[in-house]
Amino acid sequence: MTGEKKLEYASSNYMERRSSSFPDYNIRLFRLSYVVGGNPSAEEIIPFAQSDLEDDSVFLLDCYFELYVWVGSDARSNYKNVKLALETAVVIEYYFFIELDL
Repeated sequence: MTGEKKLEYASSNYMERRSSSFPDYNIRLFRLSYVVGGNPSAEEIIPFAQSDLEDDSVFLLDCYFELYVWVGSDARSNYKNVKLALETAVVIEYYFFIELDL
């Protein structure tokens, strides 16, 4: 169609940075929850497998450049733990971009 502008898409070279700057980074899995007394807890699971993803828990998978929040099917109603996982992901992302000056 004539007269239409081509849209430009956002892009980043972070995948190039990842492979060259952090080749030995280990992916990490954390179970996030509020323990008795109301304090937040992040328990790292070492080593981890897919079978560690329990239906009643909320997890954060740290792949360095990507963060994934996994909410078990029985944990969906536990809004406090889901909120904790999402807020943790936002804080990690914020400090990551400050550190790399992106």
